[in-house]
Amino acid sequence: MDIESILEEYSLTDFAVGSGGCWNDAPMECCERDITVFDGRDESDLVTEQDGTIIRIHHGSLNEHHSSVLVQFCDLTILRDERWEIRTFMSKLRERRDILFHDSTRDALLDAMFCTTRARTGLASNDVLAPIWLKCAAFYLADAICLLHGKRPSPAHMLGILRGLEDSSTNEALELIHSCVGTRRATPTLLDRMARSAIGFSDLTEGNDHSRIIARKHEYMTGNRYLADCHFYLGYVCRNIMIMAGDAVQSRPGLGHILKTAMDIEGSTAEHVERCGSLRNAASDILSRTT
Repeated sequence: MDIESILEEYSLTDFAVGSGGCWNDAPMECCERDITVFDGRDESDLVTEQDGTIIRIHHGSLNEHHSSVLVQFCDLTILRDERWEIRTFMSKLRERRDILFHDSTRDALLDAMFCTTRARTGLASNDVLAPIWLKCAAFYLADAICLLHGKRPSPAHMLGILRGLEDSSTNEALELIHSCVGTRRATPTLLDRMARSAIGFSDLTEGNDHSRIIARKHEYMTGNRYLADCHFYLGYVCRNIMIMAGDAVQSRPGLGHILKTAMDIEGSTAEHVERCGSLRNAASDILSRTT
């Protein structure tokens, strides 16, 4: 793979560059190659393809201060670093690794609790986004459990990570996540509907070909019978897109209806209210044990 030619195509040859994501660990055949260019730009990711491999180019900053982003940089492979900027940056990250994962765990738990509040408030007013916020809370709780165990959240691999944890203290929370996300409902027909809606949601809000990644992972995961993993992945990715889209989702009601299909929203209001309480209690309990 000629990364240099891709960077040249997008005028990104003057910056330090690293490779991250699951390609540094255990990628599936469908996984994209994650490249971070440290140009300091606040722009959407670029998605392209070379030799059958999808490449996703992130814009990063060596002055990044958000723990949730920094934990994703901890295991970067350096591709270009003529001024030793990434080496210096990563040396500091290694010194702070435990602190970064601890802070990210706490932030994910607080995000989960915030989402339960949004869900409960929305349920009281019949807001179409209310049960979507509830699922967001479940995904943040999953993030927190991964981070608590020093694992970097990675949506297509997260169920595998969670299954591999040997910690009885989080088993109840893991069961709650499965119940709230709905992974056991996964069938090829349901996943096809979810994927088509997730692809549409990405195109309508991001417009950067991220939908190609979603489509490829759905095809691979369903073809290899990773049905629960695919269900989790599709919902998790939509959570991320929704958070990045911000107020646009609230101001465009049609997007909420697309999300209901993409995230497989089901259950009665009473069930949603009960899950709100369970998720909030689970997040609060873990938070009390980690502070």
